[in-house]
Amino acid sequence: MRIEQRLRKLADENPNYSLLWAQWEFDKKLLSRALNTISRDFPHYSLHDSSHSSTIITQIEKIISPNIDDLSATDCWLLLESCYWHDAGMVITNEEKKNLLSDQGFLFYLQELSCQNSELSCHAKEILESKGENDIEKALNISNSLTFIIADYFRTLHANRSGVFVNEPTRINVFSPRTSLIPQRLFNFVAQIVQCHGKDYSAILDLAKYNDGMDAEDYAHPRYIAALLRIGDLLDIDDGRFCPTLLANIGDRPISSYHHHEKHASIKHLLINSEVIEIKAECEHYGAYHVQQGWFNYIQNEFDYQKRIWNEIVPKSEYRALPTIGVLECSIKDYIAIDGKIPKITLDPKRVYDYITGSQIYSEKYPFVRELLQNSIDATYYKIWDDLFSSDVLLNNDESDRNLFKKALESYKIELNCKQVNSDKGKDNAFVIRDYATGMDLNDIKKILVVGSEPLPSIKKIKRSMPDWAKPSGYFGIGLQTVFKLCREVIIKTRKRENSCYEIKILNHNDSSLYDISVKEIDDKRFEGTEIKAIFENDNENLKFYNHKSGQRHYDPLLLEKNDLFHQIVREMLSQDFSKSDILITLNNEVINEKRENTNISNNIYLSDYVLGVDFNLKIDLDTDNYPPLIYRFKGVEFDTRQPIEGLVGEIDIFRENAGYWLTIDRKQGRTDKFDEIYKIFKLILTKHSDYLRLNTNDDKLSDFYLYSKTSISKNGLWKYYEIKKNTVDSYFYGGERLYVYENKYSYIPDPKFNDIDIVEMRLLSDIFRNESLSLAVEICDEKLNFDNADYFDDEAEKNSLVFSFTFSNDNNARFYCPATLLQEEIKLNKKDKQNRTYIPCYDEIYNNISITRDNLPKFIYAGSSFNRWAYSFIFTPQYPYDIDNFNLDEELSRVYCYYLNLGLVVIPEDDFKDKYRQCWEELSLIPA
Repeated sequence: MRIEQRLRKLADENPNYSLLWAQWEFDKKLLSRALNTISRDFPHYSLHDSSHSSTIITQIEKIISPNIDDLSATDCWLLLESCYWHDAGMVITNEEKKNLLSDQGFLFYLQELSCQNSELSCHAKEILESKGENDIEKALNISNSLTFIIADYFRTLHANRSGVFVNEPTRINVFSPRTSLIPQRLFNFVAQIVQCHGKDYSAILDLAKYNDGMDAEDYAHPRYIAALLRIGDLLDIDDGRFCPTLLANIGDRPISSYHHHEKHASIKHLLINSEVIEIKAECEHYGAYHVQQGWFNYIQNEFDYQKRIWNEIVPKSEYRALPTIGVLECSIKDYIAIDGKIPKITLDPKRVYDYITGSQIYSEKYPFVRELLQNSIDATYYKIWDDLFSSDVLLNNDESDRNLFKKALESYKIELNCKQVNSDKGKDNAFVIRDYATGMDLNDIKKILVVGSEPLPSIKKIKRSMPDWAKPSGYFGIGLQTVFKLCREVIIKTRKRENSCYEIKILNHNDSSLYDISVKEIDDKRFEGTEIKAIFENDNENLKFYNHKSGQRHYDPLLLEKNDLFHQIVREMLSQDFSKSDILITLNNEVINEKRENTNISNNIYLSDYVLGVDFNLKIDLDTDNYPPLIYRFKGVEFDTRQPIEGLVGEIDIFRENAGYWLTIDRKQGRTDKFDEIYKIFKLILTKHSDYLRLNTNDDKLSDFYLYSKTSISKNGLWKYYEIKKNTVDSYFYGGERLYVYENKYSYIPDPKFNDIDIVEMRLLSDIFRNESLSLAVEICDEKLNFDNADYFDDEAEKNSLVFSFTFSNDNNARFYCPATLLQEEIKLNKKDKQNRTYIPCYDEIYNNISITRDNLPKFIYAGSSFNRWAYSFIFTPQYPYDIDNFNLDEELSRVYCYYLNLGLVVIPEDDFKDKYRQCWEELSLIPA
C-alpha cells in the first residue's frame, strides 16, 4: 500500500482524518505549482519540483513497506506534507530578490566571494564590475552570474526557509487553507521536520518522539518522519534529475553543476527495498567521482547513525529495522582511484604545523613578540571601529573619519613587559602583553586553537564596514600558534564585553607533539581585553640585531649586564617597526613610540590616496649619494622589497588589503608576486599627484625632467633646461651639442673626461627622447680614455669599454642610426654566457621592413644592446645551440619569419625577408664562421 492510499483509507473510515486528507489534497496541488518555479532560479540544479518530492515518498515507501499499514493518519499526513514542503525554501519571490540586491550585507557577501578562490568568484566579480552602455553580452553574463550567486546564497538557507513557509505560506503566495480544525501544533511539526533535513543528523533527536494526533486513537511521531525524510531525500539519486532544456537555457554553468549532472547519470545499478540497498555508479571524470563518493558517504553515515539510535526513532520497537547497505560502489571509467578516492596532494599536518610555527620561516630571534603585538593592535582596531560605527559618529568621509579613528587610537595603549622569572633551570624569560581591546569569548578561544582559521562571522561583519585604512593588517592566523610552539608555558587571561572572563593555559613539554591545554572560567568582571604571559628558556647566545633602513639604535652593549638580552632585542625591534603606531605602546613602562619627525623628510608634504590605498611622502631626487632610501611600509610597519623605484625618495605606506596580500609570512619581506602591483601604484602616483611631487621637490627643472619622462606630461617645458653636467637637455636635443657616454660590459658609467651622466639620468633622457620623436646617430669615439681612478679603471677595464658620441636631430623621422661596426663591438660587450636569442636596435633604415616594434617583442627576451633604450624598432639575433657546429642558418631564419608571420607583421615576401635578415646578421658577424 502507498502512504497516500493509507491516509485516504483512514480518512474514509474516520471523519476526523478527512480533515488531514482535505488539507493534503489542497497542499499537494498548490505546492506542485509553486515548486515548478524553483527551476527558474535553480536551472543548473537537479530538479526540485514535485517529481523530486514524489520520488522521495516512493523511496520511503520501499524502505518501510512492511510498516506502512502501521502508520497513523497524522504520521501519513506529516510525511506527505513534509516531502512536498521540504524544498519550498528554494522558492524565491521577485520582491526577495530586489531586497537582496539592495541589501548591504549581500554586497559584502559578493565582495568577499569575489576575493575567494571558488567557482563562483568569477561570477561575483562579473556582478561587481560595471556594465558598459549597450553591452548586451555583458548584461547577459551578469544575469546568469546573478542566477548562480542567488541560487548558492539561498541554497544554504532553504531548509530553514521551508519551515518558515510552512507556517507562513502566503509569503511565497501559496494560499494553503488553515483552520483551527487541524491544530497549529501539527503544522509546527511539519516545519520542524523540513528544517531538520538541512541540519546535522544528530538534530533528529531534537524532535518529539511521540505526540497526540487528531483523536484518541491517533498519535504523531515527528522524529520518525524527520528520519525518513532525510533518508528519502538522499536516495533520490537515479538518472533523469536534470532538465536538458533548462541547462540549454542557462548556457555555461559552474563546474559543480556538471559534476552533479554526471553524478546522477553515472548510476548503473539501483536496488532499494526494505531489506537491502544496492547502488553502483561508474563516472567518466574525477570531479563527478568525487561528488558521487561524497554522496555515498552521506548515505552510509546517515544509515549508520540512524541504525545506532533506531529504537530512539521508531514509534514501536517491533518496527522493521532499516535495510542493510549491501553495495555502495563507485568507479571511474578508464581511471584509477587511490584508496577509493581521487588522487590528490595532501600535507602532513604535524610537519606543516612544526614548520609554520617554528623559527625556520622567521628572520627574527623572537618572532612571537611581533605576532602578539600585531594581534593586540588588530584587536584594538576592531574594538575602536565597532564603537565608532555603532555610535553613528562617523561622517562617511575618509579624511574626517580617519582623524576620528586616529584620535580614538591614541586614547588606547598596549603594555608590554620583559622580565626574568625563576625556574627549575635557573631563570627563564617572561614576556607579558596586555591590551584593552575586544577580548575573547568561547568561540574566539575555539578559533585560536585552529591554525590559520577563518575569522569569526562577528569579526567579518565588523571588517566589512571598515574602510581599508582602518582595517587591521592581520591575516595569517598563526600568531598565537607561534607562541605555543616556542614557549614553555603560555597563560592567557581574556574577557569580551558582556561575557565571562576566561583563563587558558598551554603547556609545551617539547618532547611531545601535543600541548596540555586547559580552559576555565574565572571571576573577574572588571577585566576587559586580553593579557598573555609567555615563558620561555633564557637564551645566552650573543645578541643579534638586524639592519634596517630607518630607526635608531636604542641599546648600549656596555649595559647588557643591567639589561637582559631579550629586553634589548625586543626594544630594538619595537622601536624600529612599531614607531608609527597610533596606539601608545610601552615596554617595561617606557613609551617606545613617541611621536617624532623623520629629519630626512620633515620638510616634505604628506599625502593620502584613498583610491590607491596608500599614504606617501615622496620627492624626486637623482643624487644617489645624498638621498635616503625609499622606505616601504604596510600599515605603518616597514618591510623590505627588491623593487627599486628610481628617482623617488621618501616613504610609502600601503593600507589597502591585508598583510597576507603584500607580505611574506614573517611580515618582513614584500611578496615578489606583488612587485608589479606596487610598481603600478607608483606609476599612478606620478600621474595623479604630479603637482604634489613638483611642490615637494625643490628643483622645478628636475621635477619636470623626471615627470615628463615617466608620464609624458610637462609643465611649461622646464625639462629642456635641466642640466646634465654643464649643458641643458635642450642643447643636446635641439642645439647640436654632442653627448659622450662611456660604457663597459654592465652599464653606462660616467667618464670624468666627458660628461658625468648618472645611469638614472640616462634612462630618463632616453624616455624623453622617444617622447619627442627625435632621431639619434651614435658613433664610436676614438679618443683615449683618461681615468681619474687609475686603480679601478685598469688596462682590463679600458679594454672592455667603449666611448660613444650621441648626436640628436629634430628631423621628425624618429630613427636610430649607428655604424654596424659599432653595434658589433657593443654586442660583444653585452653578450651573455649562454647564447640566448636577444634583440638589438634596427640600426639602419635599410632594415626597417624586417624590424619589429617594442610592443611586439616576446616576453622574457634578453636585451642584446644597451642602445635598445634609444631605438624605436628592433632586430632579433640568432639563437645559438650549445654546440655551435650544429647551428643551422636556414632553420633560424624560418623561426624568425614564422614569429613575424604569426603576428601578421610580414610586409615583404618570405625570400626577401630571409635575405634581409641574413644580410643583417652577416654584417654584424652574428653568423658563426
